[in-house]
Amino acid sequence: MNRSLPVALGVGVLAAAAVYALLVPYWYVAACIGGTYAGVAYFAQAYPVAVFRYRTKFNERTDTVGEFIGIMGVNLGLLSFIAYLDVPSGVTAALIVWYIGAVVFILFATRARHEVGA
Repeated sequence: MNRSLPVALGVGVLAAAAVYALLVPYWYVAACIGGTYAGVAYFAQAYPVAVFRYRTKFNERTDTVGEFIGIMGVNLGLLSFIAYLDVPSGVTAALIVWYIGAVVFILFATRARHEVGA
C-alpha cells in the first residue's frame, strides 16, 4: 500500500491543528496551511531521494547574483507586506509558516515531476 497519502494527511492535520491552536483561530486559515504542508509531506514521502537532493547551481556569476537578488526579494517581500499592513503577531507567524510551506511545496513538486519525467 502507498503510505505517502496517509502520512501526508496526518502531517496536514497536525499542521492545521497546531496553527489553529497556537497562531490563528480561523479554521480556513489553518486548513489552508495544513493543506500546504500535506502537499509537502506527500512529495517528501513519495520521492525522498528526488526532493532532498534538489540544488540549483548556476555557473555564470551574473546568474548567481540574479538568483540571490530574486531570493532576497521573495523572502523580504512577505515581511515588507506584513509590516506595511500592520498585521498582528499571530497572523504574521501564520503567514510566514504558510509562505515557507508554499515555497517548499513548489520546489518539491517540481523536482518530483522532473524525477518521474512527467
